[in-house]
Amino acid sequence: MYKGKRFSFKGNSAIAFLICIGVSLAAVILLSAIFAFVANISRDPTGNLGIYSLAALLLGGAVGGFASAKINKERALLSSALVALAVTAIMLIVCVIIGGKVGGGAFMNYACYVGVSAFSGFLGTREKKHRRRAR
Repeated sequence: MYKGKRFSFKGNSAIAFLICIGVSLAAVILLSAIFAFVANISRDPTGNLGIYSLAALLLGGAVGGFASAKINKERALLSSALVALAVTAIMLIVCVIIGGKVGGGAFMNYACYVGVSAFSGFLGTREKKHRRRAR
């Protein structure tokens, strides 16, 4: 059997951090596109737009936090929270550049994003329970 070297992020935490940010942003963008498509095929596309966007943001946070916890196993909760804060900062900067102002509800959405991402990072650190079989 071939026993090659496995790729590890242990020595290079900056690249792992950037990959986690990329995964989190990709998850939010992909889920936003999926929910935009779902909203578009519904009867009233703008009626539930706020709920669709919040669902996409929270599910993206869950995916990003879980992926961050799996990539950085030693400091999973801290890594998930830092990645969520960095992604939130990027989203705020893009919002200011494109829109010019940020509403009060946006900060609540971003706080929920950070909370869900940190919680899913906590869930990603848990080990599977191994059942013992009686003989």
